[in-house]
Amino acid sequence: MGKSPFRVETIIVDTVVDAEEQGKPYMKVIDMAGNLWKIKQGQNGALKEKWHLLKHGVAIRVIVGLYKGYEYVDDIETVINVLEAEAAKKLQEQQKREKESSIEAQTAVKSITDQQVAGIINIPQDLLDARDAWERHALRDYIK
Repeated sequence: MGKSPFRVETIIVDTVVDAEEQGKPYMKVIDMAGNLWKIKQGQNGALKEKWHLLKHGVAIRVIVGLYKGYEYVDDIETVINVLEAEAAKKLQEQQKREKESSIEAQTAVKSITDQQVAGIINIPQDLLDARDAWERHALRDYIK
């Protein structure tokens, strides 16, 4: 749309749902990796005209803009390059597996911690130190 993009991502559309925010309709898109994309109407309805491209299994290039520190979808286009579409699909499948395994690991750590706090199990100090180090590493982006 004339501006330099903040970033460009190629996604595979999984789910598309009509949604509304502050009285304005938009498309809520979930990609195969489980990421949420809000495809709003765009300037003068330019994006709304492309909503028909958003179908399950379609590879879409998402051009993300940045305005006052907030990311937004500036433009979308279908991916015709089969190799790029296949690479995006494989990448998003990997991202989804990583998210799922991270959730499983977090659930396991919480369960063990709960059992230790309740006195059900006794964990040696060296393992507690290792768990604490792992938690600090896993949460490094969220802890200042």
